Amino acid sequence: MNDITLELLITALGWLGFICCSTAFLLLNSNKITHDQPLYQTLNIIGGIGLTISAIYFNDIPNIAANVLWIIIAVFGFVRFVMLKRRMTK
Repeated sequence: MNDITLELLITALGWLGFICCSTAFLLLNSNKITHDQPLYQTLNIIGGIGLTISAIYFNDIPNIAANVLWIIIAVFGFVRFVMLKRRMTK
């Protein structure tokens, strides 16, 4: 894979991340989903990963930190949702 192809792939992942995070925020604010639904957390996890990969490639340290924290918060929300569902089904 040459440098131009790699940069295009990384840029596409960054845009995918932006689209996922923005879609999650739009759906939340338009009352189509709630913060405790798996779709919201999944979109944020995928979005955060895409943005983090892009930030790492372009050596954007503040963006790396912000998106790693975004991923951690989204994973926390997703795990909390799964644990609550398990408790409710027992």
